[in-house]
Amino acid sequence: MPFPTRSHLIFQRRGVPALARPKQRACAAETRPCPGHRSRPNHRIRPVGIIVLTAIVYAVSPWPFAQVLQSATAMAAEPAKKKTTEQSTDQAKSRNLPPKRVKRVGLPPGLLPLSALPDPVLEMRDAILEAVASGNIEDLRLALEWNELRPDLGIGRKTDAIANFKQISALGDGLETLAVLGTILNTPPAKLPVGRDFENNAIYVWPGLSEMDLKSLSSAQKVQLHQLMPTTDALQTIKSHKWHWYRLAIGADGTWHVFKKND
Repeated sequence: MPFPTRSHLIFQRRGVPALARPKQRACAAETRPCPGHRSRPNHRIRPVGIIVLTAIVYAVSPWPFAQVLQSATAMAAEPAKKKTTEQSTDQAKSRNLPPKRVKRVGLPPGLLPLSALPDPVLEMRDAILEAVASGNIEDLRLALEWNELRPDLGIGRKTDAIANFKQISALGDGLETLAVLGTILNTPPAKLPVGRDFENNAIYVWPGLSEMDLKSLSSAQKVQLHQLMPTTDALQTIKSHKWHWYRLAIGADGTWHVFKKND
């Protein structure tokens, strides 16, 4: 039944019969809705309505409720699932591009990956890096006293190593030494055959770049020099073709042999 307009109410008050009243204007051709009509509700059945109707059917039918509810839920979720599948297909088509080739640069000859180190060498390296991670130079004493003989540090045997590291540092805390150790130990080492012992005749030197031919360094290796040492030492190394920075050596049995700067 159409909603009564103002003209309908006027005729109703005056007692005019309904058949004599003017018919309401058709508004189907107009672009905007007619104020005399109510908007028709949308009678499409929503997914929630499907589930409610299913529950009503269950109340009056002997079917198992679990099967009915499962089928209703599947019917409600089918449009969303189809839409998601179409979106996934479109994304897969848009991403169907040829893979980019990444150029991998291998290690220069003579250098080893850290995974190829023997277990005793890895244990000593980890002990040094633990002190580096702690930020306390005193924690380096454990690695220095790991073996019977202290490593060659370029100082006298009776000189306290920790006190020497503090003395040569700018702030007296020895953090520069820890920074050097952490930097060079995270680079690939070089393996050198030293001694006649078949089992322990290898020594591993950090950084491995110090054992390479410094006369024919590539541009990438020169960048590594600047990363390992100050600019003045890096330029001196390039010009003189001699190593002018710290070197660290650990034997195959885990003995820390050397840590000193080559001047």
